[in-house]
Amino acid sequence: MEQSSCTPVIAAGGKSSRMGRDKAFIPLAGKSFINRILARLAEVFTLPPVIITNSPAAYVNLKVQTEPDLLPGRGPLSGIQAGFYYSVSPYIFVVGCDMPFLQPAFIRFMLTQIQGYDAVVPETGGKLHPLHAVYSRRCAAAIEAGLAHHQPKAIALLSQLKVHYLRPEATAMHLLAEQSLTNVNTPADLAYAEAMVKHTGCL
Repeated sequence: MEQSSCTPVIAAGGKSSRMGRDKAFIPLAGKSFINRILARLAEVFTLPPVIITNSPAAYVNLKVQTEPDLLPGRGPLSGIQAGFYYSVSPYIFVVGCDMPFLQPAFIRFMLTQIQGYDAVVPETGGKLHPLHAVYSRRCAAAIEAGLAHHQPKAIALLSQLKVHYLRPEATAMHLLAEQSLTNVNTPADLAYAEAMVKHTGCL
C-alpha cells in the first residue's frame, strides 16, 4: 500500500482520567507527546494528519487539522469512526495520543501487511492494540453498526472483520514494535517512559 493511500489519525478524545492531565501535551525529552507523534507520522505518510479531539483550542498552535468526535464519550470506536468521516483515503492509520515512541519502520511494515485484510492490528502477549492499527474503509460500515448498537469497544468490532493480527515477536520488528506500542496512561507509565529515555536513549 502506498503511504499516499493512508491518512494518519490521532485519537485524542479521551478524558485522560488516569493521568489527571491531558496526555497529548505531557513533555518527554523536551517535546510533548503530540509533537513527538506528529514528527514520527510525518516520516511515514504524505497525507496530512487529522487529530480527533473535543478540545480543538488546545491544538490551535500546531496548525494541524482537528475535528471532534461525532459521538463524544463513546470510546475508541468513535475516534476511528471520526477518522473515516474526516478523511477520504481508502485507509487510515489510527494511533492514540499517549504513544510517544512511535517507530516509523514498524508503521511502514504494518502498511505492507494490509493487502487482503480489512485491518492490521498488532497483538503482543495476548493484548490487542486497536489504537495503533491500520484500517481499510471497508471497516466503516461495521463501525457505524457497532456504535448504533451502543458497542463502544474497538476489540469487539474486530471479530466482525477480516483482521491480520500482527504478532511482531515472530518478526524482525519485535524490538521496534515494543517501543512503538508503548502507551502512557498513568503517572507510573510516565515514570517508565522517562526511564526508557534516560537509560536506553529511546527517543
